[in-house]
Amino acid sequence: MKSINSLPYIFILDIDYTIIGNIYNCSDEWIILNYIHKYCKMNNIIANCKNKLDIIDELNEGLLRPYFIDFINFIKQKYINVEIYLFTKSSYKWINESGYIENIEKICKTKFNKPYFTRENSLEGEKLLGNIFDIIIKNLQRKYPLLKIDENKKKVFDTQLVFIDDIPNNLEDYPHKQILCSKYNYTPYYNIKEKIIKKYNIKSDIFDNQKILEVFEEYEIPIYNKNGSKYQKDIEFFNLLEIKNIRRVELLNNTTLNDTFFKDLITILNKNKKTIRNFDNIPDMNKELKYLNDLKS
Repeated sequence: MKSINSLPYIFILDIDYTIIGNIYNCSDEWIILNYIHKYCKMNNIIANCKNKLDIIDELNEGLLRPYFIDFINFIKQKYINVEIYLFTKSSYKWINESGYIENIEKICKTKFNKPYFTRENSLEGEKLLGNIFDIIIKNLQRKYPLLKIDENKKKVFDTQLVFIDDIPNNLEDYPHKQILCSKYNYTPYYNIKEKIIKKYNIKSDIFDNQKILEVFEEYEIPIYNKNGSKYQKDIEFFNLLEIKNIRRVELLNNTTLNDTFFKDLITILNKNKKTIRNFDNIPDMNKELKYLNDLKS
């Protein structure tokens, strides 16, 4: 239990390719859901339309990185005063409105702290810890009053804060605070039209709408429809696209589910079961992770 005289351990996590794999198909799904939602509003049938993603099945099947749930449970037990934040280069709208963070929280049975840090918190595309640290500290001061003291803020920054990302040196200002993980590239693929019909209980005739078909065309999302473009009307072209996309992710996903990054990180952080390992020498942790990874090669 947290004491009023305690200080937090702050874990800042990248999302795409770090805690989940390639989400492009889910992103395309949300684009279509949004346009269907607009169509429903214009036609006063909003009760039957959703604009929040449901990707629980995809996360369970491999989109969520292996051992991530174990990692969350481990740090909560080991460090007790754990505060978990997200820092991604994705847009504010995608992170806050699509519902996909809520899907991750649901499957992990945890809550990430808000605000979610996005590309709007970056500087010219570069992630800066200096852009978010003061915001985090201010948000946590009521829960941890000792953070009002500068000396304690420095202690947390130096020894009780870590950032995890798959891109090397992805903190422009404090690269030594980053634990580097390998890129997790699991990619779910499914027919978006068929999923929307079944998962969200949307009637199939909505896909005859010309504007919705144009969105499929604009984003190069495969669909077969006799009312669509010359490519969308061609069943052979559609079937070839489906075969190509399905086979591509089969090859891509062949080895991704063997990923052990978070399992290895647990091993490193739990070297001494009786003491807590601080984050004052993250470069050494990266060397240990690389060593464990090299043993598997």
